[in-house]
Amino acid sequence: MYTYIYNTMYREPQQQAQTTDTYEDKSDESDLLINNLIYEMPRSLSLAVSRNYVQQFPQRATYDMSSNRSDTIVFDLNTGLSFVDPQNSYMKFKMKVVSPAGVLAAPTFGVGSGLNIIRETRIRSRSGTELSRTENANQYNAYRLNYTKSASWVNTIGSAMFMRTTSSPFNNANTWICEMTLPLSEIDSFFRPHKGVLLPPQVCSGLRLEFGLETIQRAFVDPAGFFNGTSTIQLSDISLMLDQVVMSDETSKILSLESSQSGLEYVYPRVFSYSATYPAGSSNINIQLSKAVSQANHIFTVLSNNTNYNLGTVDSMTSETFKVQSHQYRLGSSYYPNQVLVESATNALKGSSSYLLAMSSFDKLKSPYKESDVSLSDFTNQLSIIATDLSRNSSLAISGVPINNSRTVEALITRDASGDGVNKVNVDCYLEYTSVAKIFIDNVAVSI
Repeated sequence: MYTYIYNTMYREPQQQAQTTDTYEDKSDESDLLINNLIYEMPRSLSLAVSRNYVQQFPQRATYDMSSNRSDTIVFDLNTGLSFVDPQNSYMKFKMKVVSPAGVLAAPTFGVGSGLNIIRETRIRSRSGTELSRTENANQYNAYRLNYTKSASWVNTIGSAMFMRTTSSPFNNANTWICEMTLPLSEIDSFFRPHKGVLLPPQVCSGLRLEFGLETIQRAFVDPAGFFNGTSTIQLSDISLMLDQVVMSDETSKILSLESSQSGLEYVYPRVFSYSATYPAGSSNINIQLSKAVSQANHIFTVLSNNTNYNLGTVDSMTSETFKVQSHQYRLGSSYYPNQVLVESATNALKGSSSYLLAMSSFDKLKSPYKESDVSLSDFTNQLSIIATDLSRNSSLAISGVPINNSRTVEALITRDASGDGVNKVNVDCYLEYTSVAKIFIDNVAVSI
């Protein structure tokens, strides 16, 4: 009985409210709405006030590359209160050769691109926190671009970077001054954030970018001797074209409040590189990476001829001809793949299992519309890698596995060393992992 009385009392106000709502006469307004005759300004959904490309200049007007010494390009960004879209920004500059030998054929970038000239990248916040450091960035970018970009990308955007082309940025008579453009997102992984978020002004204003230049012999393929011992390359008219966005006052207020309290999270990939040289005739190669991270995603190893590293007349970015007989990665008690992958074919195009495993690690088997520009022939002859995906699932954005002092990652590789002669073997290993930058008003904290 009490329940019935309670329910009756509870329903009566609801019924009265509904009756009151329908009682008001809004027939005129309803008729206008039905006939699309209501003229009202739609609500603004844009958070941005304005957008523009703004030039940022380095500390010096010119920088040089030579056979034994190279400069470091330094930018100190002054973006004010603007947000920056790093994936729509790029660096541009001019290159001029001083004192060439003047022979018939000008040099190229081989399997690489204009990114060959950048040996190392370092990025620091204005408070001094190191946000990214990539050593051997040119070789890493050469393989990353070849495996992740399609042929159409190489022929369009890649053409502005002279990627994988027989065309030279210079001419035989040395009368050209090459203009080069490099997307900022391809120079360093810091500019490839997850979900494509913008760089907030709390970290972008005062950000220091340092790009260490490579030697001429390592960056270019010069079989005809276009360069000589006294040749230098002068880089001038250097600038960054940043896609800067000014947010509305209300948006800036909310983000500034969030930054002052819990901090803004900027999630992006980082790269750790390790290099070693093995003596000629090395058939067993074991590498342990001493790097502790919480989200390791991907790893690949390049085996190359040490003689070609800084020769100049050959492409120093290429790998050796595929000689691997078996390989496997170990991370703690886990193995990738679970059983040792054995390559037994002796024909000209060998290594198909390793090729497909490398493609799988770059998510090419699951996403055929993102095809790579590396064929099996390219893999066998000049772009072979030993790669594996360390994430728990390739479809999940952040599903990497931890690496620590008790769970080190190790590469176990056996190769056919019969054709080495006196040539040593270079081993370059690249580990990709996820990093999180907590951005506060006057400081940045980085977690790896």
